[in-house]
Amino acid sequence: MSSSNADVNTPLFEKRICILAPRDASLDGRLLKEVDAFKNAGADVMVVYRGRAYYPELLRPDVRWVALMGQPDFVHPRLGAPSVWRPIRILVNLTFTKFKLWNYRMRKKRDDLTFFDAKAMRVIVDNNPDVIQANDVYTLATGYEAAKCLDAKLVYNPYELFEGYFNDLGMQAKADQIERKYAGMSDLIVAAWPGIKRSLQEENPEAEIIVELNSLPNEKIEVHEVCHPIRLVSQGGIRRITHDINLVKAMKYLQGKAHLTIQGKSADDEHLAEIKQYIIKNKLEDCVDLTGSFESKESVRLLQGFDIGLSVFLPDTPSKDQTLSNRFFTYMNAGLAIVASNTTGHREFPEINQFAILVDPASPKAIAEGILSLLDNRHRIQKMRTSAKNEFEKYSWEIQEKKLIEAYSSMFRE
Repeated sequence: MSSSNADVNTPLFEKRICILAPRDASLDGRLLKEVDAFKNAGADVMVVYRGRAYYPELLRPDVRWVALMGQPDFVHPRLGAPSVWRPIRILVNLTFTKFKLWNYRMRKKRDDLTFFDAKAMRVIVDNNPDVIQANDVYTLATGYEAAKCLDAKLVYNPYELFEGYFNDLGMQAKADQIERKYAGMSDLIVAAWPGIKRSLQEENPEAEIIVELNSLPNEKIEVHEVCHPIRLVSQGGIRRITHDINLVKAMKYLQGKAHLTIQGKSADDEHLAEIKQYIIKNKLEDCVDLTGSFESKESVRLLQGFDIGLSVFLPDTPSKDQTLSNRFFTYMNAGLAIVASNTTGHREFPEINQFAILVDPASPKAIAEGILSLLDNRHRIQKMRTSAKNEFEKYSWEIQEKKLIEAYSSMFRE
């Protein structure tokens, strides 16, 4: 890892941080913001990742990005090729890092090996970081073993709760076991929402846990007057898993009293075709627009000219029930009133009744009724929009960044 040019007075001056990124970084909107925060605090940063590629234009050139291709490697290549004479291979095994990997494989259960990545372990050990941040259950066991090997600090920073996350019950049980086993051994746990903190604290009562919300930098935006007709927006694309068709079905009940725009590309062509067919069949072409993809850095700007943001999805995993989506904070940042799913995370958000109403996400009629309760009171919409922007300033990324850097810095104090 390269040395930093940051000022010696920065909180993490020349600390080496290795982030084991989630398999699909698009699921964790905090990753790139955390990288920037660490660099700004003076740290040297390396990100090790698998799965979906990162967009080059989003990456800082002063950060090392290590892409591990193919499937996780459960056999360390330095242990020797099969063609090498066996006694020589045995001797080669007896170096420090190789012995650690061999020992790990011998003493751990197969369930642990499901979530252990020797390729990532090799990269971490070769770069000798001061802090290893594991961003999901797939990287937690690897991060723990590497941290123990190097006497480094371990941070567990999950964006999800993994109980109930997997469709396969066997994998679900293994993931839950790994999280229970290793999370409590971390020097610091960073939870994406108070509900995740509660769940992890119950399992790990002695652990140091902070909450870092997946918020956004505060945009200096003035709230405009309410449109006529009322303009609704759902930002984040079209996915069957979020049941976006329920939003379109709700428009049938509104009878032209509002206009809906869905911003973002479709991740499910079949679901998109189903939505388009419903629009045509029910003659909603004048009431619903599908705008396609957009750049994430433009997300707040693209919400200008709308009145109500829709954050409606089925809470089919514990994390979806207990956390807030990135779009929720985007709507607040843009100064929109919000119609959101009636989930635990939304209900527990402080002062939510000042700027949002909660609805049953499984019922298009209930979604429509929630929207209708606002349409006849433009003054209420305007007041909710102002409240959303004011509340956001308490939870902006600037606030979250300070908490994160302070927590990291405290691990190195005497």
